[in-house]
Amino acid sequence: MDLYCAKTFSKMADTSVKRSTREISNLFPSKALVLLIGASKGFGRSIAIEAAKKWRQVRDHAELKFVLIGRDENLMQETGEAVKKELETANYSIHKLDVSVVDDAFEKRVDAVFASESFADFDAVYLIHNSGWVQPTCYLQNATSKDIRRSVDLNFTSFSILNARFLHRLLETVSSSSSRPGVVRILQISSLAGLQPFPSLPVYSSVKAARDMLMRVVAAEMKECKEMQNCDLKTLSWAPGQLATDMMKEVRECEDANVRAAASNLSFNVETSHSASLMWKVVAADTFESAEHVDVFDVIKSL
Repeated sequence: MDLYCAKTFSKMADTSVKRSTREISNLFPSKALVLLIGASKGFGRSIAIEAAKKWRQVRDHAELKFVLIGRDENLMQETGEAVKKELETANYSIHKLDVSVVDDAFEKRVDAVFASESFADFDAVYLIHNSGWVQPTCYLQNATSKDIRRSVDLNFTSFSILNARFLHRLLETVSSSSSRPGVVRILQISSLAGLQPFPSLPVYSSVKAARDMLMRVVAAEMKECKEMQNCDLKTLSWAPGQLATDMMKEVRECEDANVRAAASNLSFNVETSHSASLMWKVVAADTFESAEHVDVFDVIKSL
């Protein structure tokens, strides 16, 4: 862990004790909206469940609304019901959206999802990007044009459009309504692959780095936006660690022997629920710089 991270997480540990209930309640208010992209299973489901647990700790009867976005409606319903088991007062809606299909109508489909809820009705709004695709899992010279295009569309093009339309909707709300969310957080699931080159994950590594940069640009733009001066907006890139998910199974079959070996080393694994819980812990501490890339292992080391 570098010196900056050490200071950040030391401050997080101190702040977790010193922060008042009122301050934490601003981040986890009674009326909050969580827009979760990639909510069908795996880490996305863990994010939703751990969010419900976090709100329950702060407010027993929070009117927490989840907008679950993904491809499989049945699995998203399972996620929604799992959330309600943790927090009875939580509610959810399901929106089918394939983020790999970025056609001329994609923007309209995204706008329809964001228009389904009035941002002005909530004190906090969270946009969480969890969807992703690790293919092509081969050296770049062996990657097909089709797989490269699909990876960029699913992991970055749709990600950029979703953020653009979310911010457009948010600024419309802030400009036209006396009621507005006091807290806005944009969280994207990043990866160590966005910081370090992983042979045989060429496009995945590249798009993760690009997503991190987009979060930095969004943070810089919103800091200078006059309409957002009374709104606490921050972005966070969370690297969840090596998770036992379908994506990791694909990495274990990638072309590079060293990456395969690392992905097969179970000592590196982090439970999805543990990583999601630590992500919400970082959100609650609120000591991270906007647009910071935070790795789960740095948080684990700081505990």
